[in-house]
Amino acid sequence: SSLYGDSAFFAVVNVITKTGASLRGASIALETGTLGTQLVRAAVGRSLAGGLDVALSGTYERSDGATRLYFPAFDAPGTNNGVAEGLDGERVGQFFGHLSFKGLTLTGAYGSRLREIPTASFGTLFNEQDSREQTTDRHTLVDAQYGGSVGGTSATVRVSFDRFSYDGIYPLAGGQDGEPSIVGFNGVVGTRLTVGSGLTRAFRGEQTVRAGVEFIYNLRQDQTTRFTDSPVLFLDSALSSTQHAIYGQDEIKLARWLIVNAGLRYDAYEEFTRVTPRAALIVTPSSAQAFKYLYGKAFRAPNAYELNTSYFGERVLDLRPEVIDTHELVWERYPNDWLRTSVSTYFYEADRLITAVLDDSTRLGSSFVNQGVVRAKGLELEAQMRLSGTSRALVSYALQSAVDQETDAELPNSPRHVAKARIALPGPTPRSQVSVEGQYLGRRTTLAGTTVSAATPVNVTIVQPIGRAWEIFGTVRNVFDERYADPASSAHRQDAIPQNGRTARIGLRWAPGAK
Repeated sequence: SSLYGDSAFFAVVNVITKTGASLRGASIALETGTLGTQLVRAAVGRSLAGGLDVALSGTYERSDGATRLYFPAFDAPGTNNGVAEGLDGERVGQFFGHLSFKGLTLTGAYGSRLREIPTASFGTLFNEQDSREQTTDRHTLVDAQYGGSVGGTSATVRVSFDRFSYDGIYPLAGGQDGEPSIVGFNGVVGTRLTVGSGLTRAFRGEQTVRAGVEFIYNLRQDQTTRFTDSPVLFLDSALSSTQHAIYGQDEIKLARWLIVNAGLRYDAYEEFTRVTPRAALIVTPSSAQAFKYLYGKAFRAPNAYELNTSYFGERVLDLRPEVIDTHELVWERYPNDWLRTSVSTYFYEADRLITAVLDDSTRLGSSFVNQGVVRAKGLELEAQMRLSGTSRALVSYALQSAVDQETDAELPNSPRHVAKARIALPGPTPRSQVSVEGQYLGRRTTLAGTTVSAATPVNVTIVQPIGRAWEIFGTVRNVFDERYADPASSAHRQDAIPQNGRTARIGLRWAPGAK
């Protein structure tokens, strides 16, 4: 984990995509469902002669969303009595490509999402039908990596290009009573080029050392804002920056039952530098049991939006990264070949949190400062079971407390209890499979200090193969139509946002190469 820098605050999720060999040919899936949902997905993959592996996939999805949403915070005649009509739609398009040949790996991805916003966030007009509040974000990635071994040392070189863009449309009230409404247009473009190289070498005594360097050039960190009532840009910010890092990690097996892992990373930005250590002590008294102590320090640098002096004044130039120290104890045990259990307890302290504060001297009436300390502790239990045949089950429970040290209050949207369960069983017909999953979220505090009640949504999915190449599948989410809400952010007038009730989807998949 020492390999990761900015924003590796709590953990890192490593997504491993399917290879062409695992896809075994072509597949097409069609889905439809409630809320006007429609989806089409196509994929093709193949491992060719000579070691060439290719995988391609594309997805298009649209949803009309809920036709009527009621928000008590806007319940007045002038705002349609709190009802937002036909403003919950979404459009998503995605493409992914992966090619590998010997030591070379090429990856490309593109995603776009248009989202209509029914909640009138950021002080926009509620239930505005002509100039709807909506956001569109896009992400483009091209990544190339080459690796090989020389004299027992593995080396990799990686070049990556990322581009993210965002456009927002925000209908706003006029400056004076009776004046027509205006529309704000917010745009963001971020373009990043990353070049890195790493070395890995195994030594005698079961020791593995890794080291690497990374250079990041943020070519564009652009932000613009304009309004329909003015030909002059409210904001036109075009920035760029660089950062670089060096890291090292050593893992050594000191005894048959003892492994020590330690790493250090140095990150240099134009305004500051950070050194973040990671360490782990792993004790394995037997092949079926392990005890771990994990320690880490991480940071999150202020982003370009938080450093926007045009919005938030010169004081944001004093912002420094948020930092966190984490400690975790883990006990993993495999009592037999069908059961895995784990128990973990943790403590962390996050300091210098970047927090929004009121500031009348700025354009938006607010700014950002480093303030606040949060301490959290928790206990997590998990069991994974491999039952008879293809049946599987997983249950987990988490008890946690996260407290703001200045106010001694629980953090908003931080449930004290979280429980999850999932079981997959043979279905009622030959070769069918049924899975049921449920989650319990304890009560949560909102920003206003009220609470939202506990929630227990349950989902059911069934898959039925038809012949050798076809299968039909269906999912019902929130089977019992439980009514619950999530605490809202400071961008909303609402204290909590209601979530969907019962929804359903059904689909048909064709995959002639599947087993």
